[in-house]
Amino acid sequence: EMDAAVKHFREGLKLDPEHKGCKAGHKFVKTITKKDKKATEAFDKGDYETAINKWWEAMNHDITLLAFVRPALLKVVKAHIALKQYDQAIEEAQKHVNNEESVEGLHALGEAQLAAEMFDKAVQTHHRAMEIAPEDNKRFCQQKLEEAKVALKQSKEKNYYKILGVPRNAKLKEIKKSYRELALKWHPDKNSDNPEKAEKMFQDISEAYEV
Repeated sequence: EMDAAVKHFREGLKLDPEHKGCKAGHKFVKTITKKDKKATEAFDKGDYETAINKWWEAMNHDITLLAFVRPALLKVVKAHIALKQYDQAIEEAQKHVNNEESVEGLHALGEAQLAAEMFDKAVQTHHRAMEIAPEDNKRFCQQKLEEAKVALKQSKEKNYYKILGVPRNAKLKEIKKSYRELALKWHPDKNSDNPEKAEKMFQDISEAYEV
């Protein structure tokens, strides 16, 4: 929508280069678009703090511009989750839902709740998304709901993610890295002072990685 707005103002300026409304509108939209681009670039590089700050700078230009603020807020939620700042992620996602309930907002809230290991709430949130989803989105919502239910069930059993010290949304690279570090730390040959604990930890770590 922001790209369409830029195009709209450009067309207006072609007809009247000195039109104050078009000039101001074009400048305003370009400023927001530029900050959004910088935020996205920072996010892609893993600089999540900068991404969050840039998105808020853009949103604060006009917090009432919901066509931009609402999707930007969902990006902020993802950045907070990446930083393991789950309370902030839930807070921002809840703002989105409170402003206007949507499938996208509920999914973001559900993902933040899952990351924070609030499994019961995540199931409830994804169930609500399923309820309000249009027919062509029901299948995806059902998948999200089933994932939340599986996480809830697993939370009542052995928590392999916790054993490896990674969040449930961890990528394979992060899981491998954590496994190598923990396996090295708890290898029985390196823990001769406490062999029984080391053996148990090493077995749990190996089991968690296999699963």
